[in-house]
Amino acid sequence: MILDQGERGISVAQIDWYEEPILVMKWNISLREWDDPKKISEEDVCLGMPVSRGYPVWFVIPEELWDFSRKSISDWKNIYFDECTKCSKLTECGGMFKSSVKKHSNYIKAFIN
Repeated sequence: MILDQGERGISVAQIDWYEEPILVMKWNISLREWDDPKKISEEDVCLGMPVSRGYPVWFVIPEELWDFSRKSISDWKNIYFDECTKCSKLTECGGMFKSSVKKHSNYIKAFIN
């Protein structure tokens, strides 16, 4: 997970798609869930948007749009892991949050050209 803005924001992650790293995104809550009493009381889980067959769906952010995204959302996002040193996108990357040093995904992979 690269970014999780909480229940009224978005989530962005990097995954491998046909052995290539790509960015994916989803909204964490849909408009129809905002006023749902069961979702507010956490009796039911917010699925976000888009949804298919009752499961949240991530959608691909095409590489052609990456230049339009911000490098970083926070000054706290300023560390890089060992894996990052071989990444071809390092100068364009905002890095990781300092708080992720102790606990982070084992699936973070460098973009290699």
